[in-house]
Amino acid sequence: MHRLTKRLALSLLVSLHTLGAAPVDFAEDIRPLFNKHCVSCHGGVKKASDVSFISRPEALASGKSGLRPIVPHDPSQSELLKRIASEDPEERMPPADHGPALSKAERELLTRWIKEGAPWRNHWAYETPVRPAIPKVSDPDWGRNDIDHFIL
Repeated sequence: MHRLTKRLALSLLVSLHTLGAAPVDFAEDIRPLFNKHCVSCHGGVKKASDVSFISRPEALASGKSGLRPIVPHDPSQSELLKRIASEDPEERMPPADHGPALSKAERELLTRWIKEGAPWRNHWAYETPVRPAIPKVSDPDWGRNDIDHFIL
């Protein structure tokens, strides 16, 4: 997708969220930001610091400084937001040599997510599958098995 189109889409998403359309979705909105801007240094086996954005407990834990990257419901105490908004090149995340600063729309989305309590959802591959209820159909004799109820 063209860079301008991505920015417009993200701005529209932030606007819709701000209007109360839906809460920020971790899997759709936040994890992609962490993957794009953070986890190359703050996650996985190659993490370059004690801060990680791979799991919620790690993201909420205090770093070496004693500060917490994410404090649910309290953006003013969340070090993540201070670092991504910092103008100081020594503090700004991600560092300039690791990538561009987050856009205003991305920062607003993270702030909103933290205000909402920073709800976290595991990657779908780590969720236990849940068998859906068989739909009720107008003609229960139509199908031969439960799958037919979904088709009808």
